[in-house]
Amino acid sequence: MQRIELYMQHLADQQAANHRGHVQLNESFYQYTLHQQRQDPSPYPWPTPEQFGATVAWPGDRPRFQVGAGLTEAPGDEDEA
Repeated sequence: MQRIELYMQHLADQQAANHRGHVQLNESFYQYTLHQQRQDPSPYPWPTPEQFGATVAWPGDRPRFQVGAGLTEAPGDEDEA
């Protein structure tokens, strides 16, 4: 693998791990608020896992990169040497 491909794989792994962490934190906070509401109703409800998922749409853990495909340049961005 080329260096950029390794970097992109690492970046995708990092983002997937961050997303899983956010989902788990939301689930924990949501369960905690359910527990607290049984004792003292709160005027500030935590979003359900479904509401959180709808707010933070996740495209997936693995983007599909084409091997050998480079970045496309905008018109006028050519290197002038």
